[in-house]
Amino acid sequence: MEKISFSTFQLIHQTETLGARFVVPDKTLFNSLNNKFEHRDNDSFYYGTLECMDNYLWICVEYGRAQPRRNDVVNIETGTPSINQRQSNQTELLNQSFFFYLFNNTTAYLSNSKHQNLYQQILNKLCSTNFVIKRLIINYEDFISSIKELSSISFTAHNDLFGSDGVRVRALTDLTGTSSPATFKLTASYSLKLDDSIKHFLNQLKSEQNECKLSQLVVSGIDENKLETFYNADTFTNKVPIYATRTSEGVFDSDAVLQRIKSELSI
Repeated sequence: MEKISFSTFQLIHQTETLGARFVVPDKTLFNSLNNKFEHRDNDSFYYGTLECMDNYLWICVEYGRAQPRRNDVVNIETGTPSINQRQSNQTELLNQSFFFYLFNNTTAYLSNSKHQNLYQQILNKLCSTNFVIKRLIINYEDFISSIKELSSISFTAHNDLFGSDGVRVRALTDLTGTSSPATFKLTASYSLKLDDSIKHFLNQLKSEQNECKLSQLVVSGIDENKLETFYNADTFTNKVPIYATRTSEGVFDSDAVLQRIKSELSI
């Protein structure tokens, strides 16, 4: 079985009513959508299936490109070449992407975090309104409060991080071989329950980031729901892992993936 990691996002759309410019969508916005659709972006063709239920919206997209295409194919058993029968306007939809939205907790789950813009385009086209999919933003203090276990820390340190602190300077020399590197990146992995001393250490790192003594601070941990959670440049992301098996055609069964994400989220 293969791991598919769903990242959490916020889904909002532009409203024409008075008050807030962007609001959380409700189910009525998707009630009349067809359960199949097509989408084109540059040279890629997307074929999608959609399911809107009382408590969730599910979209599976399969995609590919007609080009490039080789004129010949080769029999892997005999090594004999033959003419490629696939036409120049045809493609094999070997790539997949999944989108799951829960109405009750107003959270969107994407199997490919790089497809924010893709699903914005698809939803804009299907619903004739302006959607925005963005990462969940949370302050650092709330992030620290949300995790129960520390998994890893990484940051890029600048030479004034250690200042004149003798203990830190000796540690820096042991790590890097010199007491005054201009910058260096440090990554550490843990499996620690959060206590007051660790929280103090994490808050100290944040203070030093605010003072520009370090940058690119990334902290990961496990929250009370056993979800992997990241703090990265003021961005808060949960990853929900599931496991699925590919079919004989080399793709995942959409219904099986849906059932697994529902099970993982206790839907």
